[in-house]
Amino acid sequence: MTINTLPLRITTTSPMPAGIVGVNYSRTILATGGLTPYTWSLAGGSLPNGLLLSGTGVLSGRPTVPGIFNFTVQVMDSLGTISTASFTMTVSTLPLRITTTSPLTGGLLGANLSKTIFATGGLTPYTWSLR
Repeated sequence: MTINTLPLRITTTSPMPAGIVGVNYSRTILATGGLTPYTWSLAGGSLPNGLLLSGTGVLSGRPTVPGIFNFTVQVMDSLGTISTASFTMTVSTLPLRITTTSPLTGGLLGANLSKTIFATGGLTPYTWSLR
């Protein structure tokens, strides 16, 4: 018996949507043609740290390191036909921002004062200095 199918090809294009360090990420890589079900795997390069590619084509996780990542995925259909595609993905951090408001309150003349100043974004640990 002959099964005629459309050629197997990955339809998701590069670059992948950007990720942010510490923020959940999930994208499904899509294909057409061939004979389902499909099985997905990493064929080369490196996924962003903290992300995994499932056998169903879902790239998900929580990125842990900023950078530009290049990787190749492959899809195999139930007939054993394989198609590959290369992707680029950028992972960045949220902008560094001091969240403690000014002015600091609660000090008395001649008394010791201790206040914690908070920030978000960037990459921890933070280094603080007076300017």
